[in-house]
Amino acid sequence: MGTLHTFGCSLTASTDWPKNLADELGYILHNHGVPAGDNTTQVRRFKDCILNQSVNAKDLVIWEVTYLNRLGFRLSPDHHFFTRNRDNKDVNINFHTSSKNIVDGEMHVDYVAFNKDWYDVNWHVQNVGEMLTDLLFCLKIANEKTYGGCLVWFAENNIFEDNNTKDRFLAFLKNEKINMVDYDLGLMNWTRENNYDLAPDGMHPAPEIYNLYAEKVIKPRIPKK
Repeated sequence: MGTLHTFGCSLTASTDWPKNLADELGYILHNHGVPAGDNTTQVRRFKDCILNQSVNAKDLVIWEVTYLNRLGFRLSPDHHFFTRNRDNKDVNINFHTSSKNIVDGEMHVDYVAFNKDWYDVNWHVQNVGEMLTDLLFCLKIANEKTYGGCLVWFAENNIFEDNNTKDRFLAFLKNEKINMVDYDLGLMNWTRENNYDLAPDGMHPAPEIYNLYAEKVIKPRIPKK
């Protein structure tokens, strides 16, 4: 039995559509998404998969590209911020572990930053172009490892900062024959344009809409294996 690997932010991590889709397709699910997460964290998690040889030809990869101005941090288990806050319930909800680091065998921690100090760090170090290059590299490898079994979709149709970046990103996917959901069918704008309900926070679709999107938009575009 193959594995369905899903990558993304809360639109992937905090819903039941990946499990429902995996069950329907007859796959084991490994959901790598992180609530409020970023693309860089997904790149790190995918690299772990490759180094641990957990993605192969019989698998599928469904990868959600999320908003570009986010930057997650991966902390070592002895990092002072982690050791100081691992028992702090106001902070540790944003600590997420994945697989063991292949070099030291330790569980490193993906941190979704929600405070001014870390946002300031993000502002000083972020390089959106390089992040997108890393993302494209991983998508290319995912498509090759699964023999064309990678599908890319987008959180919304306004995530790119300019049309040139968008056009070049999408052109790379097309040239590399990487399957994708049409950019204008990003989940959030698809939800609004169809007048579907939003969750009470106004930032996510209502719970039932995720499965509707998976059934109507994602599933028909999944590569046949």
